[in-house]
Order: sequence, then C-alpha cells, then structure tokens
Amino acid sequence: MKASSLERYDRQLRIPKLGVEGQLKLRKASVLVAGIGGLGCASSISLAAA
Repeated sequence: MKASSLERYDRQLRIPKLGVEGQLKLRKASVLVAGIGGLGCASSISLAAA
C-alpha cells in the first residue's frame, strides 16, 4: 500500500484480524443496495462518497 493509503486507513489497519491484507480485500469489494427507500437512499449516497 502507498504511504497515503496507510495514513488514510490507519484506524482500520489497527484492527488485529484485519491488517493490510484485509484492507486490500475491502478495497476490491463491492456493495449492492436493494430497495432504495428512505434508508437505502441515504446509505447509497454515503457509500458513493466513501
């Protein structure tokens, strides 16, 4: 990981069972939001901004 990524994800990397390998898996992951109601709409906006 780049130094900027290490700094950005520092708190997640501190989780004992996550580490760098887990963070790389999270970067490759995708999310499906089914049912864009009130909660789904707000969640989708937050996920897109992350």
